[in-house]
Amino acid sequence: MKRRIIALLLFCFIGLIGCGRKETTPSDIASSLTKSPTEGLTPTENAPTEEVYPTQTPLIWRSDDRDYTVVRNDADKALYFDFETLNQAAELVVIGSFSDDATQVVKTTYSEEFGKDVIYNGVSTNTFIIDRVLKGAPEGETIRISQCYVFDEEFGQLISFGDMTPMEKGSKWIYFLIYDPQEQVYYAAGDYTGRYPYRNIVLSELEKESYTPAEIGLFSPYMFARIYTVYQKVLEFYQIVIE
Repeated sequence: MKRRIIALLLFCFIGLIGCGRKETTPSDIASSLTKSPTEGLTPTENAPTEEVYPTQTPLIWRSDDRDYTVVRNDADKALYFDFETLNQAAELVVIGSFSDDATQVVKTTYSEEFGKDVIYNGVSTNTFIIDRVLKGAPEGETIRISQCYVFDEEFGQLISFGDMTPMEKGSKWIYFLIYDPQEQVYYAAGDYTGRYPYRNIVLSELEKESYTPAEIGLFSPYMFARIYTVYQKVLEFYQIVIE
């Protein structure tokens, strides 16, 4: 999969629906590029607090026959851990698959520590072919979906401002979406709580870590376990039968 990259030197911060994040300093940026790939991967404040996110094994994502270390950056976003709230928040609910390779817009700023420009934010966008509309009225059979991650080829890193795995050509999903009229793209409502794999996920197999991150759309089965009940209600409410 070839990625098309547009590099921009900017000193403002993204204000998109899905990419809002806390104010960052150059020292924070340098720290995020050198810290452990799993540092900061903890449950959100509005999620169950008794669970502890595993932080021992570095997260690796393979793309274009290359391994990328996953660097997770904090982002301010709403998460929906019950179906009713998620369904109400979403403007569009669809089933479909990605038809293209994602295009990414990289945002950089100068780091005195590194002595050069480093990535501080970015967004990837892809074309999504709609197979079935469950809620809402999209214009046309395809839509554009954006997600907050970029690949840093120089450092060999996948820099993610959310918890979902990258959008891959041919992958099929159930999406709960919110529209950004300024950018004319959709974002998943509530980051990873707004995207579900179009496949049968069995909880017992999930606990055994039988699924790959690409199959469940998340870097860890722990995170999907947190939304498994919502996933079941999505299938039941919209009468989705996956063979």
